[in-house]
Amino acid sequence: MKIKIKLMNGLMKLKNLLEININILYMSIDYRPNNTFVFSFVRMNPPTPGHLVVIKTLIDKAIELGSEKAYIITSSSMDGKNPLPCSRETLPKPKIKADGVIIDQIVTSDLVYKSSILEKMIASYKRQLIDAEPVEEASASLEAVRDETGHEKEAPTSKTDCVGDSCAMVGGNRRRQIENLDVIVLCSTGSPFGFIYNIIKKDFIDRGIPKINMFFIVGRDRADFLDTIVDNFKTKDFVNSIDGEILGREGMNELKTSGLGERSIEDIDPSAYSASFIRGLVKNGQREEFNQVYSRYLPPEDIQKMFETIQIGIQMKNPPSKEEDENPQSRYFDGKLLPIIVNLGGGRKRRKTSKVGRAYGKNKNLRKTKKTKRNIKRTKKNKRTN
Repeated sequence: MKIKIKLMNGLMKLKNLLEININILYMSIDYRPNNTFVFSFVRMNPPTPGHLVVIKTLIDKAIELGSEKAYIITSSSMDGKNPLPCSRETLPKPKIKADGVIIDQIVTSDLVYKSSILEKMIASYKRQLIDAEPVEEASASLEAVRDETGHEKEAPTSKTDCVGDSCAMVGGNRRRQIENLDVIVLCSTGSPFGFIYNIIKKDFIDRGIPKINMFFIVGRDRADFLDTIVDNFKTKDFVNSIDGEILGREGMNELKTSGLGERSIEDIDPSAYSASFIRGLVKNGQREEFNQVYSRYLPPEDIQKMFETIQIGIQMKNPPSKEEDENPQSRYFDGKLLPIIVNLGGGRKRRKTSKVGRAYGKNKNLRKTKKTKRNIKRTKKNKRTN
């Protein structure tokens, strides 16, 4: 019994030590407005008020780290489970002829795209977040700003003057931080890792930022994707650190299982609305309930167009059915291994070789010739010995 207690105490001390070390690592990361890449990679088909939990976390984290931008990268896949096209430019090639007819119908009907719906919902949600912030805090930012000599100077108004901690130092406030944060919606094409790299290259590397800090936010249903992101980018020369957060989906899973039942839309917490729940409303022709879900975030015309687009899109062929774990584990996040600090001791060194050596390594025929010559010499030597 005593041994068991000692073991438990030892494990608790180890856990506390790991948490302290992680906090020290976190504090040592040099987060700056121009070197911090806060992003999420999502399906959101269709986007729902429940997905705004991810948006809120993205906004909060970007402001906390002082980032100027936050990125929502969303898949361009289209099928019966992903009925909304992401954008006109990223329409996928139909897998079967019938799907091609449906995609053409969506395009020619002048309906809506997922990226534009997301942008409008995010803009509306940001206004709600700003309105929810105390007005007193906003009035404080109107006080005169003085220089070192005590004279009044013009208060900062640009985005770059009001980011993260610097915003608070010059008299800014959270309302302005939310307003100035640029939440960028992008439709992914090709490999997700190649697409993410292209963003990093365009918005950071090509602008003279040699190393970046990555922060990835994702729902629990895609927790294992966080591990894939870390494994793919932790060896890259342009990455300084990788961190992330996984958000729960308890309300979504419950509503997905139970459905509305006898309840009305007003009885449901908006954070519980999942994409599958919304697709179910469309399949069942529950247009009134659909309108209620989106009335706070979209104009009536867009709500109607989205209902009709989903109605057409769900006629496409469903992807191959497979059992999906709704609550996968992440060895990095659940194992408390984040953040990952890259290149603490420098990267692996490559052994230098001469031009002849490099040519020899590439040329199979040259290697074969050398091997044959060695064998001939060895045979002659053995004959002389015998």
